[in-house]
Amino acid sequence: MVVKNYKGPGRDATETYWQAGIFRYKLSTNTVLERFGGEVCNMGQPEGLTFWKEGTKVKMLIVGETTQARMYEAETSCTDAIGDISNLMQTCEEKVQLTADCQKTKADGGCGWRRCDKSQTPHTKICTDDSAETQCTEAECMAHCTNSDFAAADITAGATECTHWAYDVAEKECYIFDGCENEAWDEDYVLYAMQDPTCEKTREAAALGCEQRRCDKTVSVHNKICTDDSAATQCTLDECEQKCKDHTNFTCSTYAYDVAEKECYLFETCVNEQFDADYSTYVLQDPTCDAQRGTTDQPGCNQRRCDKSVTTHEKVCVDDTASQQCTKHECELLCADKVFTEVSDEAFCTHWAYDAVDQECYLFYGCIGEQYDDDYELFFQDYGERLALRETDDYLSLRDPRVVETPCDASAPPTNGGVGDCTKSLASGSTCQPTCNSGYTVSGTSSCSAGTLTAATCDFTGCTSLFYGGWTRVRHVPSGTTWHPATDHLAGTDVYGDPDDESGAWSINFESAVPGYEQFLFSTGDCVKWLASTKDAVSGESYSVAERQVLASSKNEQTHEVQWINRANFPEDPWISIDDHYVSANSNGGVLYGGNNYENSDTFHTSDLQSRGGADVYIRTSPASGSNYCDAGYEGASCQTTSTCSASSTSSKDGSDGTFYCINGGTIGGTAGSCTCTSCNAGYRGTNCQVADACTASSTSSKDGSDGS
Repeated sequence: MVVKNYKGPGRDATETYWQAGIFRYKLSTNTVLERFGGEVCNMGQPEGLTFWKEGTKVKMLIVGETTQARMYEAETSCTDAIGDISNLMQTCEEKVQLTADCQKTKADGGCGWRRCDKSQTPHTKICTDDSAETQCTEAECMAHCTNSDFAAADITAGATECTHWAYDVAEKECYIFDGCENEAWDEDYVLYAMQDPTCEKTREAAALGCEQRRCDKTVSVHNKICTDDSAATQCTLDECEQKCKDHTNFTCSTYAYDVAEKECYLFETCVNEQFDADYSTYVLQDPTCDAQRGTTDQPGCNQRRCDKSVTTHEKVCVDDTASQQCTKHECELLCADKVFTEVSDEAFCTHWAYDAVDQECYLFYGCIGEQYDDDYELFFQDYGERLALRETDDYLSLRDPRVVETPCDASAPPTNGGVGDCTKSLASGSTCQPTCNSGYTVSGTSSCSAGTLTAATCDFTGCTSLFYGGWTRVRHVPSGTTWHPATDHLAGTDVYGDPDDESGAWSINFESAVPGYEQFLFSTGDCVKWLASTKDAVSGESYSVAERQVLASSKNEQTHEVQWINRANFPEDPWISIDDHYVSANSNGGVLYGGNNYENSDTFHTSDLQSRGGADVYIRTSPASGSNYCDAGYEGASCQTTSTCSASSTSSKDGSDGTFYCINGGTIGGTAGSCTCTSCNAGYRGTNCQVADACTASSTSSKDGSDGS
């Protein structure tokens, strides 16, 4: 099995440290039989391996992300016993951890808001703000460090060579340091190194690389791949770089090139980098990321992350639940918010890494041992960027994804509705959609916030759009075997119940609800069965099995007559039905109104009342003469039928409302939205018969040109 991190001895077979390797492991006894380290230690992320035989040779292939591979052949003469450790291929070279300390020179821009610890680092405060004479410019501060102008007392205390200097632009103050221990935040200073001790320049970033520098050959694993022995053994800088990329004896990270002699060194690691007059040193990849996202969403360092094992960090967003994930911008804001108080009150987050696929986020204080990670994009955040982000509206409303919020039970359906896609465990920050019964409209989605459910409701809309619409509901009885309690013969004077309670019967004063009302609509609760009639036909007089006018119904959309009964001495009257009363009440249902709590579960008097969600009474004034409640171009009891087109001489009429521009004798056809104008008079053509044909000559004296001849 591939082990990405274990503690074992290094190449000197004495010290132990964390490294990668391959183990042969016996599951039945839980014991390690054999260990192989080798150059797998230098792979970015070893992922798998396989073995095979070619004749008598045993070979092993190790693969890693993203495109790394190592192939080995077993040494048949090897006599080492299982578990033996040699200093050749079974052990790894200890990984050099790059520090998070400032290594930027003045040319590199320095490290803003940083300073070496005065209590631990030999230093001299060479310029102060006591007076103009004791202040200095930035150039003068750098010169003091170049000359190692330490005060005599500080030299006595151990200060010898200035390696770093810090400058306060506002106060014009200057510190010079011998070394830089415990570098930390300082609001006033910018810190500079006199020389970057480690070359971190690629050819893309610096064409000349790190001039007059080379890794120490005596302690760095290396290969002199090009020499000046002959033209054949020399190489160009391009070839030197490519040889570093292609090298197989070890993973090359750094190469040094001598332009004059055309010589090339390849290095596995660069230990004790030092002056060399002949060479310039380059890295294949800058090992320290200082990419900032900024206000224009600049890219970070792709597939990179600080080493968690040696860098102070916190994983603030995880993919366990949606509420624990975060966006890239939220990750950046969380860094601006983070202080690693276990280090100090000024240990502000300096780096953040974001996984766009899993929406996970790491925050870091410093970035030691930056390394390959196929999932993350790494960013640097300086103190100035931190301050700017903390002033934004997004920061002020930032949520904390580390707080695991309680889900909500959304499994109860709303009154007069269904559960839809809602569940018993709706995650905080999520929504679901319940459904509503016919005649009801859902108010929106149900949402959960930290265990508190805001549930959608089903608001009654009823049958107000039937037969041109405009109806107001005034009386209701719920589903069951008992009709309306009213005994007012639909005069609208009985008032009872709560109009906001659909579970009980209720009635309001008709005239107060719609002054001057003239028409009734009776419907089942699901709006499937209905009829419309006039006030006079329904309740204008007493009648018994009399023909009464129906304006339209769910069965017949034309005006027609139906037999109803409205007997003065029967408080349950009138009985309103789609068909004749005794047909509906005794054979096929369709009874839409009855009063006086009339109860009968054995006849068709209440069949629809029981099965179709109760019954309702609506009223309205009559439509204005020659008009209705439908949009222009539509008709029918539910405005569902497109009207037949009519001709118009107005050129703007396009037929969408059933009126279509059609002139010069054209024959109008079609329905609203699809009107046609055909059979134009002779001499005319076009969609609207609006185009006059060119005239043609005729020998007939009566031809006056009206038809184009």
